[in-house]
Amino acid sequence: MGSKYRNETLRAFRKEGKLTQEEYRRLFEEKAGYSEEQELRFSQTLQKVIDLQAEAAQVSLEMVQFPHFEYRQFRFGTQPLSFAHAVFAHKSNFEEVVFAQEVSFEGAVFLDKAYFYDATFERKATFTSATFEQKVYFRRVKFLGEAYFLSTTFREKADFRDTVFAAEARFRGAVCKDLIQFSGASIARLDLETSRFDDASYLHLHGYDPQIQRSTLLSSRHFPNKESARHIKAHFEKQNNITEANKYFVIEQSLYLDELRSEDWWSHKGRIFTVALHKLISNSGTSWIKVLFWLLLFALTVLLLHDGIPQSREALLNIPNRAVELINPMLIFKRDNTLYEGQDFWGMVVRVIAMYLIYQFMMAFRQDTRRK
Repeated sequence: MGSKYRNETLRAFRKEGKLTQEEYRRLFEEKAGYSEEQELRFSQTLQKVIDLQAEAAQVSLEMVQFPHFEYRQFRFGTQPLSFAHAVFAHKSNFEEVVFAQEVSFEGAVFLDKAYFYDATFERKATFTSATFEQKVYFRRVKFLGEAYFLSTTFREKADFRDTVFAAEARFRGAVCKDLIQFSGASIARLDLETSRFDDASYLHLHGYDPQIQRSTLLSSRHFPNKESARHIKAHFEKQNNITEANKYFVIEQSLYLDELRSEDWWSHKGRIFTVALHKLISNSGTSWIKVLFWLLLFALTVLLLHDGIPQSREALLNIPNRAVELINPMLIFKRDNTLYEGQDFWGMVVRVIAMYLIYQFMMAFRQDTRRK
């Protein structure tokens, strides 16, 4: 590789005589067909390199080419660690490993399967521009600091099931050519803008509250932008899972409203009013029960304003009939149905509001009863 000698830390060790030329070459040579004896010598050299950096601000293993990598149940505890642009030629096993300090796999290439089952990243973890050529397993991993998967490429399946993202997780620009699974994951803040996943699973996605360190109900505060919610919604629509798609549409609309308010709100006042009203009346077109509540409340309010408080048992019992007449779309534009006889302006206002609510009811009912 033309860039394999760019690890300045290890290059300095070679110049200072702390590493022999053979040891230095061993770190960066290609590992295809490595024998057990060669792997043993590599492990000894790797440990020597780590020991040489015991007092350094960061342990640099950048550009190193690894054979089989087995650090299962290990704890990297005292210094930040960099595997930037490293190559993992064979299976990599980080199961139950604890990274107590920041770790970077930026630009790293995993040529074989990679296992991070039950690993814990206590500080920031960076996989920006990394490439996983085969399956990678991040199942039940705890990312307690920020997790960066910016422009990361997954060529086969990527498993993030039941993983906890306790801080911001950014997958902006990430690409998965196969299935990426987030089922059962808990997210404090998930950024999926510009990501491209050929197939994805987001079932049972939870929110996460770092203050109480537990999963919570998912809401708009768990996404930094509406594009992330829209991305998940689109995958559920593709799977014809309308119930889940509706949930993320509501989150998307809430984020859109926040976006409009954060800009020049005066120039967007009309749009803000429309989106906010739609959310208030029908939960962004997904709850016909909420619209029905507003319809009945509107009808009762109009009747009370027009007739006053019922003074007799007969008048009280007649309220439901009068309310149904008011919101009946077959009767609403009949001339003799207005409650404001001789007051055409207020009668038209009542009719327009009633028709708006009836329309919202029909659209929400249709959306809620689509095939799920």
